[in-house]
Amino acid sequence: MSGIRYHFTGADIDLPLIYRGGFQNYNYSAPLPEHLHSTGPEISYVMKGFTQWQLASGLSLEQSGGTLTIIPRNIPHRGVEEIITPCWLFWYILDLRDLETARKNTPFTAAEMKLIFEVLALESCRVLPVSPELARDFSRLLELLYQDGNNPWFGAEMRLVSNQIVLGTVRGLQQHPAAGMDLLVTRARDYMRQHLAANPTVDDIAAACGLSESQFAHRFSRQAGITPADCLQRLRIEAACRALRETDTSITELAFQLGFASSQYFSSVFKRYTGMTPRRWRKSG
Repeated sequence: MSGIRYHFTGADIDLPLIYRGGFQNYNYSAPLPEHLHSTGPEISYVMKGFTQWQLASGLSLEQSGGTLTIIPRNIPHRGVEEIITPCWLFWYILDLRDLETARKNTPFTAAEMKLIFEVLALESCRVLPVSPELARDFSRLLELLYQDGNNPWFGAEMRLVSNQIVLGTVRGLQQHPAAGMDLLVTRARDYMRQHLAANPTVDDIAAACGLSESQFAHRFSRQAGITPADCLQRLRIEAACRALRETDTSITELAFQLGFASSQYFSSVFKRYTGMTPRRWRKSG
């Protein structure tokens, strides 16, 4: 399943509460400039991989595999350095502009609609873990999107699964009112950022987190959805993207500053993650 992209609207599945939604398997980093959603909050779920959101306020939200992010309506946000890193990403943009309109032809009860509007209208950004039930709903959503026209019950099943995802999100917010990313992932990424040029090993990072190498690698991979080595490479590429746009540092010098053995290896890794060479990236900025 490579480079797949699906989009749908609430009208497609007869669910007025949803403005639009979709899924994309990002094999490479892709442009994601600043934008906002005026109809309602955006629910983003990363099934695999890792990505990061930058808010206009300066707040950064780090989202690993198995987590869900809520960004309220009218909150400007973008990918860090205006790119989204490789990941499997689902999103729902809701329509909370009018309760009466959202209630029309809806599978939600009056009590459920009231709860949805109360919880999802909150003006705070969150990152929270996804329950096994909600993860299964997203997996089923991907199956349905993949089948699409080959499934005669596509619209009805999409409506049901979307209903469960919205309610599952609300329940998750109630259970984790101030949830954040797992501290292990955050601590490890902070250490990696501070030691990019030193080319830290997994054992170095594990020791900084107070764990054995095997314990750390297992927990990090399970929680972040990627290996520590892949995470380190992605952080290097994020730093490279920023430096290529903001400085005149030569590509060779930048490669060594970020811990790459050669400028050739740096260029090949950069292209694998961004789809373009460092030189082309600098010119495009």
